[in-house]
Amino acid sequence: RLLRANATNMSPKAKHNLITAAFMLVFVCTFSRAVHTHEASTASAEKSIETPLTGTELVYGNMFDVKAMKSIEITGFSVMAVSSAPRFGISVYTREGSYRGFETDESKWQPLIFITAGSMNAKKPQPLPPTPISIPRNSTQSFYIRSTDKIFLSTGGVNEGTVIKENDDLKVFSGVKNGRWSFEEYVDNYAWNGGISYQVVSLNKRSKRRISRAEKNVS
Repeated sequence: RLLRANATNMSPKAKHNLITAAFMLVFVCTFSRAVHTHEASTASAEKSIETPLTGTELVYGNMFDVKAMKSIEITGFSVMAVSSAPRFGISVYTREGSYRGFETDESKWQPLIFITAGSMNAKKPQPLPPTPISIPRNSTQSFYIRSTDKIFLSTGGVNEGTVIKENDDLKVFSGVKNGRWSFEEYVDNYAWNGGISYQVVSLNKRSKRRISRAEKNVS
């Protein structure tokens, strides 16, 4: 409308310049809107959560559930381990959903890492190599951390499914201990001792903004 009103008494060259300027304004506004609709995921600085380190019994491993209250990416685990052995193996498995009902079914688990280590001291949790795994908001992911020897400290007598540690981002639950280096045996009501490093993942979306008068006039 402004273009028609202002172009009545203009020379051909001035009209051409005005039309070109209007076209560029429409292009810029359209491009700006397209950029604002772009979505991208961003991750927070790395955080950590540590379960109560009250275990006195050495076990081969633990299965336990983690529930994400926000979308997170677990970056690694640390473990409470005691061993003077020069060499032993440690592995980490995971599966979507709870471990319950799958304690002895290895085919339902995904291996994340396997390492060889030796001589660990349980004065504080010892970090394992990175194990990146994403957990969507309000979803449960289960983990099985095990060793070829009885090296992990675990807390017995904690009812299976009890929240042993939580914050605004996630919850860690009590689970089971494993009777040997396998998926063959397990004992209920054992809490894993260790730490989880993670990042909160968020999705950046276009925020609503007021359309300027110039944009209104062009459209």
